[in-house]
Amino acid sequence: MIILGSLTYSTATVILVPNKAMAQATASSPDDECLFEPGLPKCAPGQDGKCPSGFNMNGDGNCFPNKPCPPGYEKSDYDETGKCWKIELPTTSTNSSTPSASTATLPPPSQ
Repeated sequence: MIILGSLTYSTATVILVPNKAMAQATASSPDDECLFEPGLPKCAPGQDGKCPSGFNMNGDGNCFPNKPCPPGYEKSDYDETGKCWKIELPTTSTNSSTPSASTATLPPPSQ
């Protein structure tokens, strides 16, 4: 307590301690961004170790949406992350030094 002249002031320290419900409400939770980056912190399962409804758990223990990839993206056959990968079309080069099967000259069959 501080006394200044005839006025009396008291000081107090207020400490805010968030409860569990408040922490869960303010923490990020999995969303559609986890389709592209399932390793983000917000893609982690809840405190119960489970993914929310509408999400699957990948091989790394992260959550990703249980839905198909958007147009222009696809899931890889041997990738267990649940990540959607951008579809990249192969480029064709006219200056290829390797002959294609249609233009390659094969030796005659041996007899």
